Amino acid sequence: MGLKEKRWFKQIEQEFLPQAQQTLDQVSGKTIALAIDWSTFNVVEQIQMIPTLCLSRLAMAFTELCDTPDGKRFIADNIDEIVIKNITDDVKNTKRLSVSNKIFTLEVGFSEYADGSFSDYAISEFLQGIEPEKVNTRAKIKLPYAPTGRVKIVLKK
Repeated sequence: MGLKEKRWFKQIEQEFLPQAQQTLDQVSGKTIALAIDWSTFNVVEQIQMIPTLCLSRLAMAFTELCDTPDGKRFIADNIDEIVIKNITDDVKNTKRLSVSNKIFTLEVGFSEYADGSFSDYAISEFLQGIEPEKVNTRAKIKLPYAPTGRVKIVLKK
């Protein structure tokens, strides 16, 4: 890891992770461990995308999910930790969200920018779809929205 990577790593660890952690803890009403698997990152451009393509989207998704007592209870009962991993091979076909043993894992391709990550909507929809009795859930998300992330609505008469 070069100097640029070390500087970004340090900034994310000291600035962005604590902000995201505070938001997650505040909206969920519990402490959810937040970890980044740094061994999966190897270039500064990937590391620089963590705040935008992952941490902010996680915060928005959890804010939406936890806006009701039922949502807070659901997160409290089903998520204890969040792990972020970077993938580099065949990103569009291998990116995924999964929950196993109360660990929510995001495997995304930061080198592919928006195409390699999940929107806050996709994260929220995935988490709302997990069933508590089936804690080992894996899914590839395919949602009916345009590449911009906006929902396409067609009105017919």
